[in-house]
Parts: sequence; C-alpha cells; structure tokens
Amino acid sequence: MTSESKRVLVTGGSGFIGTNLVRELESRGHDVWICDLMHCEKDKFVRCDVGKYRQMERLFETQDSTTFITLAAEYGRWNGEDYYENLWMTNAIGQRTCSASKKEKVQNDFLWKR
Repeated sequence: MTSESKRVLVTGGSGFIGTNLVRELESRGHDVWICDLMHCEKDKFVRCDVGKYRQMERLFETQDSTTFITLAAEYGRWNGEDYYENLWMTNAIGQRTCSASKKEKVQNDFLWKR
C-alpha cells in the first residue's frame, strides 16, 4: 500500500457492481476487503449480513478500514415479487444497520450506493 492508498471495506463486494469496483480499487493499489452474504474465494473476505446489526457491529470491531462502501442490495424480480421482506431487510434495514454500526468505527469516508 502506498501513502495515498486506503483500506476499503465493500459490502456487496461479490455482486456484479461490487466485483468490478473491487477489481478497480485493487488495481489502484488499495487494500480492499469484501463483505458479502454469499461465499467468496478471496482471502480478504468476511461473510456478513448487512441486515443483522450484531454481525455488522462485530465486523466493524475487527476491521480498521478507512473507507466503507455499501453496495449490498437485494433486487430483481425473484427477490422483489415473492420475497419482498428480503428487499426490506437488506435495502432498508441493512442500510440503517451499516450507518448505525459504522459511526464510531470508520472515521474518514463512508460512501452510500445511491
């Protein structure tokens, strides 16, 4: 890592947007950690559900990332029509959980997906 590089934590880092963002951040020399509900083969991976406050709280207790990017989201026809509670838990509760649990832990940057 260079003096300008950051340690970045990306929720949803295994998704379509997340994998591309992680690749780009790594190519720029950043130390990138992935947080996702789905398993990942990368070494810098933490399995965590953003909709679960205690999991996020534990994540921030063990991570010293300077930048936090939240991309975790449920979307699409399968999740939206039959399982709307998944959308609510990840997209609404999950965003609130990320915000609440990170306040004391990540001091510098906090980037929303919107």
